Amino acid sequence: MTLRGRLKPLLRGLRTIVFAATDRLALLGTAPRNTGGIAVLMPHGLGDLVLCTPFIRALQARQADEALTLVCSADAEAYARHCLPAWRIIAIERLRMWRDPRYRFRVLRAMARIGPRLVIQPMPNRDHWVDDALMRASGARERLGCVGNDMMITPAQRRRGDVWYTRLLPDTGEAHDIGHYAAVFQAVTGAALPCAWPALARPPRSALVPDAPYVVLAHEASIAEKVWPAARFASAAEAIAARTGATIVAVGHGAFRGDGVLDLGGRLDLAGLIAVLAHARVVVTNDSAPLHL
Repeated sequence: MTLRGRLKPLLRGLRTIVFAATDRLALLGTAPRNTGGIAVLMPHGLGDLVLCTPFIRALQARQADEALTLVCSADAEAYARHCLPAWRIIAIERLRMWRDPRYRFRVLRAMARIGPRLVIQPMPNRDHWVDDALMRASGARERLGCVGNDMMITPAQRRRGDVWYTRLLPDTGEAHDIGHYAAVFQAVTGAALPCAWPALARPPRSALVPDAPYVVLAHEASIAEKVWPAARFASAAEAIAARTGATIVAVGHGAFRGDGVLDLGGRLDLAGLIAVLAHARVVVTNDSAPLHL
């Protein structure tokens, strides 16, 4: 076993001690307010929020007279403000919640101050030190979540976090998140989700892309482990261009190095990205955000 492998359990245990102490301190003196309203916890990626949008909109339609709060990731904030304008948006940096105790302290205090009567965590995945911690900090009378799979949570974390929910929905058994959110909506409201598939208005063609057919390469990802090697993207671009004659358009925060590629890296905001994706013949990506958009 490598040194990193031997140290991993020790570091996990140390993190548990530090986070447990930080969380208790953050919630010290913050009695549950339960002033009303509903909060939805979606502090994961942009792609996750896109797929959950029908659930959120349908919940809004049923509870239009209540204060509505959405906790989302900073990466998804622009989308949330554009597509869910009725909701109060609290954007957090999920990875920073793992790395910065002071930031974690501030986020949990802010969650405690919202004071909703009901908090829902509809994701099929649970991150104990983010999702569960936010649920606990809310102090809501009703705290609904999903049992979740084992992707982001250990058995010990699950046992610890389960008690912070007043109701845990069983595994929906749905193979795709679209079906999962429909099942969660049915369990929470007793009604069928009116439309499970997200929809965005198709914007006009971007002035930055050619009038001819084009293929988009979205070569970045939210975490490094999901990124396909740049050289392989470049090879794919060359092969697609040679076979189809289509222009290759690269999108992302950073530059893309490839011969004959129209690089829009760093030049697109969310609306611009959607406009480019909406008129592409093909999108090649290793991340769920451009995929779902």
